[in-house]
Amino acid sequence: MIFNFFNSKKKNINVTKLKGLNLTKEQKKRINNLVNETKPTDSTQSMLYFDEIFKNGICKTGNIYSKTIQFFDINYLLANNEDKASIFENYCEFLNYFNEKINVQLTFINQKTNGNEILEKIHIKMKNDNIDYLREEYYQMLKNQLEKGNNGIVKLKYLTFSIEEESYKKAKQSLERIELDVINNFKTMGVLAESLNGVERLELLHNILNKDETFNFNYKMITDTGLTTKDFVAPMSSKNNKSNIELDKELSSTFYMQILVNEMEDRILADLLEIDKKLLVNIHLKPFEQM
Repeated sequence: MIFNFFNSKKKNINVTKLKGLNLTKEQKKRINNLVNETKPTDSTQSMLYFDEIFKNGICKTGNIYSKTIQFFDINYLLANNEDKASIFENYCEFLNYFNEKINVQLTFINQKTNGNEILEKIHIKMKNDNIDYLREEYYQMLKNQLEKGNNGIVKLKYLTFSIEEESYKKAKQSLERIELDVINNFKTMGVLAESLNGVERLELLHNILNKDETFNFNYKMITDTGLTTKDFVAPMSSKNNKSNIELDKELSSTFYMQILVNEMEDRILADLLEIDKKLLVNIHLKPFEQM
């Protein structure tokens, strides 16, 4: 089936206010498609099952609400056996925190990125004091590590948790409590973690679905134009067939892996993520009552 960037239902788009926004070339093309739509079609927006992503990062899908936390590396593979046992014990306690009412998804992404953009992010501003030489040395060290990287592949790690609630207000209270507990549990394991806001979560989706396109978005664009968050992250086109999915002329395939073994090496995920290609691994965890 072929999907294109249109809406199955005509939108009331404020074209006048669009002209005052700092839109990219790709965004102007997207909006032009919406404005000039003449008939209902299968849309790439319909591929995205969420209803809305709010400024605080909460995503609504029917009566399911979720939040996403990004976490960063821990030196598990380099640790000695005693430290590994301690890390694993903390990890088990971390997983056991989630009850049967909370669904959990771990997401690992190998993503190609623009080298200049990374240099801008890691650049350390000098302050004209006595330790500028340390800042410069640290920056050069980060720069050298980047140059030794895997063909511009950046490895990203996320945890998404979701609950079912009858209203946004109730869901917000529950999700914020879980969010605080999860971040504190990560800290116990020595792992830095931070929650994604709405813009960051939309940017993550956009980068997965769109090839080499700059993400330019703020929530004022929603109120000014009448567009939705889906309109800013959906790919321009999608073509699905039996063996792969084509998103904006980039081919991808999806595989489901079920592993039935008595024991599993703790390197299996690390080995998967060492594949030097764009890759997205989702691990879905569903807690059950032990009885």
